[in-house]
Amino acid sequence: MKIEFLNPFNNTCFSHPNKYWLNHVSEIILILESLNNLGFRFNEKYSNSFALFHDLGKLCSRWQDYLLGKDKKVKHSGLSAFLTFKFLKEGKPEWLKELLERFAVPSNFSEKEKRILTYLILLHHSDIKTLSREVDPTYRDFFDDDILNYLKFSYEEDFNKFTKEMDTVSSPLELQKSEAKNFLDSFAAFKIGDTISGSFKRNLRNEEIPKLLYRFGIDNIDVELTPTLVKSLLISIGSEVDEKRLKEQTRFLEQKVNILVAPTGFGKTTFSIFKGINRNKRLIITLPTITAINQFLNRTKTVIKELGYFSEFIGTYYYFYNPFKSLEDEKLALDEYFLSRYLLKPIMITTVDQLLLTYLQTKEYFIKRFSLQDRILIIDEVHLLSPKMLYFLVGFLKEYTNLFKDIIFMSATFPNFLIEILGKELKIEKDNVMKLSEYYSKDRIRIELINRNFEDMCKKVEELIKAGYKKILIIFNTVIKAQEFYEYLKKKNLKIEIKLFHSRFIYKHRKRKEKKILEKLEDEKPKKPYLLIATQVVEVSLDVDFEILITEVAPLPELIQRFGRVNRKRKYIPREPNVYIFTYFDESEKIYEKELMDITLNILKEYVNGGLVNESELIKELDKEEDFKKKYIKLYEESKKEYEDLLNKWIGEHCNYFYYLLSEGTDEETLEEISQLLNIRDSINTLVFVNPEDLEEREKKKFNELEKSLSQSIKERDFYKFFASKLMLKEFTLSLPFYFLKNFNIEIGKGIPILPTRIYSKEIGLNIKELKNKKGEGIIL
Repeated sequence: MKIEFLNPFNNTCFSHPNKYWLNHVSEIILILESLNNLGFRFNEKYSNSFALFHDLGKLCSRWQDYLLGKDKKVKHSGLSAFLTFKFLKEGKPEWLKELLERFAVPSNFSEKEKRILTYLILLHHSDIKTLSREVDPTYRDFFDDDILNYLKFSYEEDFNKFTKEMDTVSSPLELQKSEAKNFLDSFAAFKIGDTISGSFKRNLRNEEIPKLLYRFGIDNIDVELTPTLVKSLLISIGSEVDEKRLKEQTRFLEQKVNILVAPTGFGKTTFSIFKGINRNKRLIITLPTITAINQFLNRTKTVIKELGYFSEFIGTYYYFYNPFKSLEDEKLALDEYFLSRYLLKPIMITTVDQLLLTYLQTKEYFIKRFSLQDRILIIDEVHLLSPKMLYFLVGFLKEYTNLFKDIIFMSATFPNFLIEILGKELKIEKDNVMKLSEYYSKDRIRIELINRNFEDMCKKVEELIKAGYKKILIIFNTVIKAQEFYEYLKKKNLKIEIKLFHSRFIYKHRKRKEKKILEKLEDEKPKKPYLLIATQVVEVSLDVDFEILITEVAPLPELIQRFGRVNRKRKYIPREPNVYIFTYFDESEKIYEKELMDITLNILKEYVNGGLVNESELIKELDKEEDFKKKYIKLYEESKKEYEDLLNKWIGEHCNYFYYLLSEGTDEETLEEISQLLNIRDSINTLVFVNPEDLEEREKKKFNELEKSLSQSIKERDFYKFFASKLMLKEFTLSLPFYFLKNFNIEIGKGIPILPTRIYSKEIGLNIKELKNKKGEGIIL
């Protein structure tokens, strides 16, 4: 078949349906200018070059025939890279010289720059990773066979040089760290521009582009929060204005604060929004759970609306984030997914995990890193991080500290030893630590220790129900114990409403359960007692207020967080215990350190026969416990020792701040080693699908439809259908530790596993006991 290369000034050349090739390049350049005006830092010399060269392959007559429906879709990135290589090495056609001048793209690149530019253009629709040393099979993936044969025949010498140079650049030794970041920041800016321009299947007018970016929420929020405005905003979101507290809140807003210690109800969440947007700033806040993100989002929307902005200025992103409601959603949902996924909105609400995945250089990490520039970063509830998680977070902040405008840690339970670790590792001055312990409530809870056996716990529940209590929360440290007690109580037939909530439900069911729990607790005068059995997933995720808490003991910071689930609104001063604590089961030692739980029990014994519990006094007692401090620091140092070599190996040696961590075809042993880095929190665990046979008929039908749609979208190369199907299918997944998969005959790294049948139900979630009995079963989607 005849292959020709066309002149882009001819209005028959298109980059997308109804969009001229030349317009697409112009639009990207204008978007890059807007990003630059917003304060994002990148090398325009490189970003403009990517904009001009990345779609040269679409000037091929075959591509134009494809757009007109006259030919099958052809691959253009390999052809674009080859033409870039050829034009940079040799004389340039007149039309290209004119474009270089028009878009301020220099022609005096060094040999290394030429190689890297060409290499990134080759991969601009792929993953940036090390290419195989076997050149032919690797490069064949980037070309259609007939075009590949045409180039080998027509440009044999040039093509051989091209493949050899690309093979050279695939070595991580090609770039220094600073050089790689310079290229990748520019590449990230280009990718943002390319995606936004490509999402419009029409030619945009120049004056439209800044307005479109504003509509997408890519802008800064420029507001000065005066005391009068702050009061008005507090009233608009239903917060009480306490003049004494407002002085401290204002001090937090105006002064440099890196660590804030303040109790529940102080207004940390609200003022973190104010801190992040005051005087033309951008905010990124991390919260510990998805539910906490959704609740924070609602409050943030109210504040932003009061300031005259709109909700598009706020982005949320977590692993299960999905803007699609159906397969027929407009493509705007995909644009929203892209902008949120890469943390591009001026206010971003996400999880610590997403930041750490950036640090660990997983897929397209460089776009997220680019978006972190000049942010106020707020880490909320930092005390909930395990020593291992904290080590990774500190590593991330040390590496990326120059990106941020400021970094703030917040917690209601912030022991001194944790402040000391952060202060030492991140060089935080003592003057930048704000403690507001006098605001802790002294009249919210009374505690009592009870036996941990199910029979005694059941009797206590019955006593409380007879006493007239209608809202009772029971928290276990492990899913398996929560499930066992749930089944135990169900058999007792107590004539009350009992629900189970934990992290091993698929996301679709978990969302529904959260909604129903909140609705149930909004009822001020329920007719029937309501008992929720849960795990620590409710510690911070649900803004709920129970009358009674019964809980398994946990390390004191986590336990104090649980106390915040009872009498949260301080409606009464308890005359009897409203928090009952039982000692831990053996399974809890897999979640928490035994020593830390034992120390907590010793501290609590001093309070069980006393008066009202002052939570700030508990924290002071914790600070006196040298054993607790020594154990935590020991665990932190062990994490450092255990993972430092792995981080140096994978990020330093293999990735070199250029290639992402996980590549296709990675062997199982390597994947297991990498999983040690990634297995730092539930949401970074391995995802698995529940078996559709364990779903209700309606859900099973939906699952099968989405699976079929996903397969079709891959065959048809339907970008929108692919993402919609993929994201909607995620709602049928849950996360499991990597080691769980060793029980099954599953080839790791070859798709998402589907669990065996009869181990999941909507009522109790994933049955952990049954899962352990199903060795050898499992299939791959």
